[in-house]
Amino acid sequence: MQRALRPFAILVILGCLGCPAGEEPIPDAGPVVQSFGAEGDECTGNVDCQRDLFCRGQVCTPGLCDVDRPCEPWQECLEGLCTSRRCDLLTPCPHLRPCVEGQCVNCADDNQCEPTEVCHGSGRCQQVCDGGTPCPDAFVCEGGSCLPLVCDDASDCGECRGVKTATAPCGISSPPML
Repeated sequence: MQRALRPFAILVILGCLGCPAGEEPIPDAGPVVQSFGAEGDECTGNVDCQRDLFCRGQVCTPGLCDVDRPCEPWQECLEGLCTSRRCDLLTPCPHLRPCVEGQCVNCADDNQCEPTEVCHGSGRCQQVCDGGTPCPDAFVCEGGSCLPLVCDDASDCGECRGVKTATAPCGISSPPML
């Protein structure tokens, strides 16, 4: 049975692991910054956003919060949504986080992130994929890039990270159904 596909989530997988006999592998160009599901990107559900973001009003938004799910130290919980704290010269950000345009952010440059992360323009550290670094939940590393995980009952390209186990050949697949 064919499922409805989200327009941006249709991916043509260019190849599975390994090279055909006699072909040399193409050298890796290095880490590629994750480009899907960042803060402010459009979404139709939480699976379209990075692991620490939620789809709210069709936009990937910083995490929801409550007593059991606190915000990052540079954020505060307002009406159930993690929001950047306000800052200025007299009110610095907690934990020595940078103050950018009157708001606390997690990072202002790559040096403030983990070695496997880069600082996204939104002020959040994002993981990069270089074949050895795992991508966030609902993403898969393909060709050195973190791409949204897409699979269906007819795919053997990998495991759908706890959503579904894939079982047939690589190709165009549909987003996981939650």
